[in-house]
Amino acid sequence: MTDQRDNSNSAWQNKNLIIYMFGQLIANTGHSMASLTVIWLLKEITGSASTASFSYIVSYLPTILVSPFAGVILDRFEKRTVMIIIDICRGVLAIYMGFLLLRGLPPLWMVMLYFLIRSLGETFYHPASEAIIPSLATKSQLVQANGIKQSALQVGGIIGPMVAALLISFWGQYAAFFADAFAFVCSVTTLLLIRPRKEILDERTSPGFNLSSFVGEMKGALGYIRSHTVIMLLMFTFSVVNFAGAAQGVLLPFYIEERLGGDINALATLSTAASICGLLVAMTVSFIKKMPYRGRLLVICLIFNTMGQLFLGFAPTLALAVVCYMMRSVAVASNSASSAIYQTEVEDHIRGRVYAFRYMLSTALAPVGVAAAGALAGFIPAWQVISIFGAVGLVASVAAMFYKSVWNV
Repeated sequence: MTDQRDNSNSAWQNKNLIIYMFGQLIANTGHSMASLTVIWLLKEITGSASTASFSYIVSYLPTILVSPFAGVILDRFEKRTVMIIIDICRGVLAIYMGFLLLRGLPPLWMVMLYFLIRSLGETFYHPASEAIIPSLATKSQLVQANGIKQSALQVGGIIGPMVAALLISFWGQYAAFFADAFAFVCSVTTLLLIRPRKEILDERTSPGFNLSSFVGEMKGALGYIRSHTVIMLLMFTFSVVNFAGAAQGVLLPFYIEERLGGDINALATLSTAASICGLLVAMTVSFIKKMPYRGRLLVICLIFNTMGQLFLGFAPTLALAVVCYMMRSVAVASNSASSAIYQTEVEDHIRGRVYAFRYMLSTALAPVGVAAAGALAGFIPAWQVISIFGAVGLVASVAAMFYKSVWNV
């Protein structure tokens, strides 16, 4: 079979890559529907910003505890196979939640269990979805490929909240989860259609799974990361920014209740507007064949992102909130730049482990952010907490301008 990756210098003419991205678009549409629904569900069940925040923390546990082992597993098996298995499991979980909601509001512990299981799947899925791209695209296509992926994710983010709001309004929250399950079926279909380049699976594909080998491979990945200053600084910066962003993620429904009237349609409007802006940014990146200063794009977009959160808390109307939320969406360009840096710098044989540590370390402070935001929301309004955490993220983003190794990469 001819390698589709080399047919053109343009990633848009890479058939393998486009099929894969179409599947990611569908999967993220379902994911966006479920995310909006379950966050709103958490608000209805708890009725408290602090309780909702602490309940949401369980979603971070697999990322912290399982990610290193996930990286070892990803380097032992084909990334596509791992993604297919996880999509099937996530579809079954969505169906279960749909049937559960048909019986009424579930108890809080069931929602927390849903967060835990879904997060466990994402701990494997996200690193695999990034690590598979170099086996679909050439090095010259990586910046465009990541721009296309971010575009697909943003389109899913546009469609998902709108569809979820309609399904919830006409049928109920269960319908959004059934639609999510259908999206995963479509995602599996596209994964079966792609033909990635044969991955480099060396002696680690041997069936021996034991603790000493896992620990040895994880130590090797950590040593590899420590030897790359750029990777270390990127992980640190994204850790702090995600710490700050966690406050907005869990407190947004309460901000809407305090400032915008508490309508779920306002939440859908914010999500959709941000995704439209993010799509425009990602599409722009997807047509740029060369990006000599990816680090500068990354840092500038992070600054806009955190400024948007800072101003969002003070926005008294939906129109102003939309503008601030759209400012946050430029982060898709920083994600594209970051992914291209990783995919260029990291070698094939260790990519799964490095990506797993990236996923873990870049989000390691997020549960701390959720806990801190929830505790603070017990004393001051949620909108003030969002702005305070936005200021923290802005400081970290501005500081990244002085990391020469990142700024000039």
